[in-house]
Amino acid sequence: MAFYFVYDAISFIKNRFVAESLKSFILVLGIVFSCIDIFGSYYFHFPLSNELGNILFTTHYKESLEFLHAYVYPHWYFVIGLILIAIGSLKLFSLVPNKPIPLKKWLVF
Repeated sequence: MAFYFVYDAISFIKNRFVAESLKSFILVLGIVFSCIDIFGSYYFHFPLSNELGNILFTTHYKESLEFLHAYVYPHWYFVIGLILIAIGSLKLFSLVPNKPIPLKKWLVF
């Protein structure tokens, strides 16, 4: 939810390049967190939460590497599919023209 507020707040930045770069970064970050949530929920019934963050930050490097080799690498097709869906949806949304909607048509009193 916070991503939406930050995304809207970025629209007030005057420099177009900085604003668009930050918006793209926020979108990619949201997609990455969504993919982590979907993968964790589907395979481990453990959605993205504070507990998962605590587990990830308190594990040792070798434990994380063993986890990747045991659980994530065998399901590489699922991870690649999520990444391709994310890239495809971004590409699809970039093709949609950004036209303002006239309010006079929609406001009927």
